[in-house]
Amino acid sequence: MRERKLRAWDRKKKIMINDLLCFYDGDNDTRISHDNSFQNEYMWNCKDLDLMDYIGRQDDSGNDIYEYDIVRYRDCVDSHERVLMGIVKWVDDECCFQIRDLEENSRGRCYRRSWWSLYDIEVIGDKYRNKELLKEGETK
Repeated sequence: MRERKLRAWDRKKKIMINDLLCFYDGDNDTRISHDNSFQNEYMWNCKDLDLMDYIGRQDDSGNDIYEYDIVRYRDCVDSHERVLMGIVKWVDDECCFQIRDLEENSRGRCYRRSWWSLYDIEVIGDKYRNKELLKEGETK
């Protein structure tokens, strides 16, 4: 079974909140907290947050990978090794996390379905704190 972890981007305060637990408070509202004490001073209303799920993998340096992380990775297709950048996203139709390439190619931006063919995966940022990486999107 995959370990469940959450983190969230607070849109108002512009900060990342790590190691969160989620619960429904019974008033048609979902709240999150750092621990299971759910004391008010450590709680946030989910309406102000963008929640991100841990994907169940770590990069090659041991950093947890979350949805909307920007990663650099190596891929080998048709005996050609490339270093690419992409953003980790949940794809409903495939029921899995995939990496969406930041580089345009002849087919537009494509998704990497098979994590097993990727190596040297490194988290280099996320879409909230590192927007400049989304604009860069070049092959190195």
